[in-house]
Amino acid sequence: MRYISRFSWIALGVFLIIGQAFAAPMATMPSDYVANEVLVVPTTGVSVAMNLAEMSGLQVKGAHLGATPFLRLKLKPGQTVMQAMNSLSNQPWVARVQPNYIRHATALPNDPRFAEYWGLNNTGQTVNGVTGLAGADISAVKAWGEATDCSAIVVAVIDTGVDYNHPDLGANIWSNAGEIPANGIDDDANGFIDDVRGWDFVQGDNDPMDFNEHGTHVSGTISAVGNNATGGTGVCWNVKIMPLRALNSVGSGTTADIVAAIDYARLNGAKIINMSLGSYGGSPGDLEDMAIANANAAGVLVVAAAGNDANDNDLQPHYPSSYPEPNIIAVAATTQRDALASFSNFGATSVDVAAPGTNILSSIPPARTPVCSWNFDTGTLQGWTVQTLDNLGNPVFNTVSVTTEDAYSAPWSLTDSPGTVYANNRSYRATSPICNLSGQQGSVFSFRMNLDTELRFD
Repeated sequence: MRYISRFSWIALGVFLIIGQAFAAPMATMPSDYVANEVLVVPTTGVSVAMNLAEMSGLQVKGAHLGATPFLRLKLKPGQTVMQAMNSLSNQPWVARVQPNYIRHATALPNDPRFAEYWGLNNTGQTVNGVTGLAGADISAVKAWGEATDCSAIVVAVIDTGVDYNHPDLGANIWSNAGEIPANGIDDDANGFIDDVRGWDFVQGDNDPMDFNEHGTHVSGTISAVGNNATGGTGVCWNVKIMPLRALNSVGSGTTADIVAAIDYARLNGAKIINMSLGSYGGSPGDLEDMAIANANAAGVLVVAAAGNDANDNDLQPHYPSSYPEPNIIAVAATTQRDALASFSNFGATSVDVAAPGTNILSSIPPARTPVCSWNFDTGTLQGWTVQTLDNLGNPVFNTVSVTTEDAYSAPWSLTDSPGTVYANNRSYRATSPICNLSGQQGSVFSFRMNLDTELRFD
């Protein structure tokens, strides 16, 4: 099994039920949204709205029903999001139109690594080279003296998914009692087939496995099995985690998927929703806010990250943590010395509490196994193809080759000017071999490129 201590803050959902409250450089943050989509709340029925949208030249990419119905529309070629919003806002069948915002990547047990969990019990121990301040924790040990059985509580973790096979999480994964596994039937008629342990809203299937680590780390903080002589422990030893994957393998997700996940959690028995995610696009009354308001009406608590940009959320709101709904608890991050973490957002009125958020040890999925890997260590291109283009994009004589000269990726690297000076008005392209990803899920592409520029030419 794998565990890791992170320096990023985690919204510690169940922390806030049993923890202590703490009193809590303005920069302009970008509003990220899908460039060729908008979300529309119709005044008519969804089916009628779909027909009207298509008559307007827009492609319907999806429709979400329920308490917060909306259409996900693809824009006309060349149309911007703002242009589409201005146009659609004048249509009688449109109640609201908004961008599809992108949100980005808490009795003493016998678990052997419990001593490293300073956020639960800070004795002044040293974790990751940092010595803590005794008592700067959430007083979990005192709470466990009152109760350790949280099995009746379901916490929906809207994140990158959860490794439901992790040995310190598997026993605490929520199970949909109304669904018969793998029979291809929506037994409980909730609109999701074989959703026995949550849903993947990114891929649109019933496998909310984590291909990033973030969601598993969050879930372990909340609910790693306690007192099982294995690994570490969560805040509540047997609270049930409902895995809802709304962020992709690099930790980003859209409003459309997040709203659908919130509605799923509300309709399927979650009492708490943890959202360790956010960004700066949005406004009160938008679709995400409406979904959280519906969760509030159902008595569901929403724990949301205050953000990791050292931003004053009173001056520039961070969503979803800054929506005005009373069921939102916006959480900042503290250090082992009981100070606000340097990266943590803050806000006298927009942030509710702060909880331990640096050097947090928790569970993560197994290490990734490379599917494809290429370099130039053998001194050849190993199946790569190279091409040179002129300033009009036309292929010209190939001047890309392998060299050992000034190679920062020693002993071999590519050069665009073998034996000659750099050629002006040329584009150089190196293409890797084909990587077969058949049967793979959650694949992540990464590369390292070192550049050595030529004085007065590059």
